[in-house]
Amino acid sequence: MKIKTLSFILFWVTLTLSLSAQKRTIHLIILSDIEDPELGMASRADEELMINMASEASSTLDYPLHTIVLSNSNFNTRKVISTLTNLREKPGDLILFYYTGRSEFPSRSSSRFPTFKLNGFFNNKLEMDEVARIIDQKEHALGIVMADCRNSIFDLPIAVGDMGILEDMVPKMAVLNLLFSSCGVIKLANAGRNKVVPVSSRVGASAFTFGFTEAFSRSVNSATLSTIENFNFNHLVAMGTLTAQTRDEEIEPVMEILPCRSIRKSLVFQKPDFNKIVLFSTLQDAIIKVGKARSSSEKKEILSPLEKGFSSDAKVTVKTIDPNSSTVISEKTLTVENYFKRISSPDSVPVLRRIPVGGVERSADNMEITQFSIEEMAD
Repeated sequence: MKIKTLSFILFWVTLTLSLSAQKRTIHLIILSDIEDPELGMASRADEELMINMASEASSTLDYPLHTIVLSNSNFNTRKVISTLTNLREKPGDLILFYYTGRSEFPSRSSSRFPTFKLNGFFNNKLEMDEVARIIDQKEHALGIVMADCRNSIFDLPIAVGDMGILEDMVPKMAVLNLLFSSCGVIKLANAGRNKVVPVSSRVGASAFTFGFTEAFSRSVNSATLSTIENFNFNHLVAMGTLTAQTRDEEIEPVMEILPCRSIRKSLVFQKPDFNKIVLFSTLQDAIIKVGKARSSSEKKEILSPLEKGFSSDAKVTVKTIDPNSSTVISEKTLTVENYFKRISSPDSVPVLRRIPVGGVERSADNMEITQFSIEEMAD
């Protein structure tokens, strides 16, 4: 009996670890009115912006991206409902539904969110609230229902900012924090009832979609450990609004978050303690300083803040490089603890130390460094 019980426990532990190790999928469903004679080109541009944003999130996290575009003959309520109902999502996946096209706010409706004008079924209408309701029943961690609806074109130039510099795994942590550290369903429309809904004449896309996707890229690529916590949808909406509006035309988006069902709370990404993370640049800087330090006490003081950032069994591969030929003279692997002891000892000879780009490996949650390689120049 004990053997059976142990086998059962081991089975569930193995299954749990297997599920947690699986990559989550980002499902992007775009409903786009590209056939509109006046606004169809803006819908095409909106499609490209959203696909680019989802692709950036997918490549940053190394998660697969599943994209479905509903347009032309598929721009109807029946297809939307069947697509959402038959979507094969896994627990913990992200579902991002995006609408670009015309809309209305029916007088009989008290909803703050628009009704989409589609082709051929249910009187050509589909409420944004209904899409959110369907997605709320799915097995996902976070669902997003976003709509950029407009009825005319405004001359609205938009300024594009410069990108920041990528820093180690910070972009990945930023995207994880945004898309997988919470659950529920987010409803986001570019404007409420009787509000301006412009298209940018400069980029040819809907102003808010451009601002939102631009804010996403800029925030990811300029993220630091101190700003990751503030990288959320409220931040993106605020930044996207500032990017899209001018002095003459103000954008007033509407957002609502449906609460997370308790059954899905276990699916969210558990945030690491950002204060314990050691960045590549911090590690590289400390290693260089240790090489220049003269006393063991000074060396230990430099290395002390780094110790929090490694797993207990972390390893370092030390390569000794010939400075003339750049060839590897010797190579050995040590525990990080023993390596730090070695380079902080009084007998340690100062050498030029360099960590190659990509030479740092991290744990699955990105919090701890599990291994890194270092090059030391021979005398």
